[in-house]
Amino acid sequence: MSLWFKFFTQHNNLDFLSAIQFRLTYRLRKVLPPIMIPGFPLPDINTYPILDEATAEIFLAVNFLKNCAHDTECLSNLNVNASFDSLERGTFGDYVLRVGQTEDIKLEVVVGNSDEEAHETILFEILPPSLFYIGLDERGKQYACSQSKNIVACAIANPLHSGEQAKFGIRLDPKNVHSTMQKLNISLLVNTVT
Repeated sequence: MSLWFKFFTQHNNLDFLSAIQFRLTYRLRKVLPPIMIPGFPLPDINTYPILDEATAEIFLAVNFLKNCAHDTECLSNLNVNASFDSLERGTFGDYVLRVGQTEDIKLEVVVGNSDEEAHETILFEILPPSLFYIGLDERGKQYACSQSKNIVACAIANPLHSGEQAKFGIRLDPKNVHSTMQKLNISLLVNTVT
C-alpha cells in the first residue's frame, strides 16, 4: 500500500534554505482476534498484522531544490554598483549637487550575483541626515523597502540567481542639504544569508 501526500509552503515563505522537518508516525488499528474454540479453524493471521514499534515513527528532512553546486550550501558572490546619472561630476570625479536645483535626485543601483543563488538578498542604504528617502522608481516597485531612521533596507530577491541583476533607482529628497555642506556620504551594502 502506498500513500502520496502533497504539501505546499506558505506564499510569503522566505526560508528556502532550511529543510522542512517531517515526523511520520503510524499505528495499526486494534482488531482483536476471536476467541479460539478447540476444533474450529484458526483465523487468518494476515488479518492481524504485527507492527515493530521501533520503526513505527520516521523522521525525515526534506530540502528545497536549490541551484547550489553538488551540496545544499549556496555560495553566492554579490556586488553592488551605484551612480547619480542626473548629477554632474566635479574635478575629482565626485558628484556635484547644486542646492535648490532639483526637488529629488535618483541614485541608480545595480545589484548583481556572479555565483550560486543568493537567498534573501537585501540592499541596505545608509543615508546622511540631510537626505530623505522618498521611494524607488518604477523599475523597483517589485522590491519591498522599509526605513528605520537613516537606514533603508530593500528586499531584492529570494533567490537572486547566478548572472541575474536587479536594476532600479532610489529617489532621495535633498531639501535639507545646505550650501555649507561639503560632502554627503551614502553607503550601500548588500547582504544574503548564503
